[in-house]
Amino acid sequence: MKFTFQKLVRRPHLASIEDMRAASVASIWLGNFTHEEKLMAYVSSKSDFEEHFGFRMGDSDSPEISVEFELTGIRDLLTGFSSWASFIDEACALAEEQKITHANCAVVWYFINYKALKFTPSPDAQLHFLGVISFKQ
Repeated sequence: MKFTFQKLVRRPHLASIEDMRAASVASIWLGNFTHEEKLMAYVSSKSDFEEHFGFRMGDSDSPEISVEFELTGIRDLLTGFSSWASFIDEACALAEEQKITHANCAVVWYFINYKALKFTPSPDAQLHFLGVISFKQ
């Protein structure tokens, strides 16, 4: 008789967004969504975003987003977000370090320190985590 073993793949425990709350910081993701509705569907509660980035959102939690049809420079893409002037240089420096010059969309989640999770995003993620920046209100 031949026995075979199957590796059990369990869904990893997803952290709560509350585990990342932090004052005066924001987490930024960049990507290539060209339609606001598709980006909002991706980052909405109970979406693939939660699985890809390892945390569950609260029903009332939502980030600010920007979507452009054409590829846009990072500085231009982030200009206009709440408190953008206080974090734009830091965000652009992060993008430059990562050799990211353009994107179609940005997601800025205020009072969230995504790095605190120490989670490696899924290779299937449709956004790139740029980093955590400081901002002034």
